[in-house]
Amino acid sequence: LVVHDNVVQTSKGTKKNNATLLVESLDVLGALAPIYQAIYKKVTVNFGLMKKVDKGFMAKLKAFFKRVFKIKETAQVYSMLVTDSATHEKTTKVFNVNQITENLENKMALYNDLAGKGPKYQSIVGGKPDQMTAFLDGEIRDCRSEFNLLGALETFFHNEVPLSEKKLIRGYKLELSTMRNAIINANSKKTEYQELLEEENQLKKLGLTNEED
Repeated sequence: LVVHDNVVQTSKGTKKNNATLLVESLDVLGALAPIYQAIYKKVTVNFGLMKKVDKGFMAKLKAFFKRVFKIKETAQVYSMLVTDSATHEKTTKVFNVNQITENLENKMALYNDLAGKGPKYQSIVGGKPDQMTAFLDGEIRDCRSEFNLLGALETFFHNEVPLSEKKLIRGYKLELSTMRNAIINANSKKTEYQELLEEENQLKKLGLTNEED
């Protein structure tokens, strides 16, 4: 079967190709391109405001983290509490501003390609379903991790930006809500495909089939 075909022809007519669910999952991720772009712009503005944070304690704390984690002196680093959206476990993480913005830029480039059905998109949908499933697994996992981080950042900005600059903070709770729904939707379609595939495999092992040739 070709992954991007919507139907499979049989002697009894047509039936939906289960692998279409993988393409639908991929399209959901591609639709996140403008969301990542909006978050990127707002996060960049907010990081600029963070440079105005009091140079006393925070400056010493950041210098300490740079020494401990061997981060370049020119890097802009902070620590914050991150909550896992699945387990609700809270952990304190040290993050590098340049790394975060670079990751967002990479996601924007990838998802713009998926949304525009570019070379990367064509390569993925032209491959085998198991390869596409592996790609989706990795992207959904990454999105969940980024959702947790960006959510923590949203709170971090409101807590740490100086009072005089708070009115300039660019919030992005709406974008995060859209991102969360997309992750759930993309994962649901991928999971449905995997469940249908497992069902078909079990029927084959039993010498049965769920369609007549």
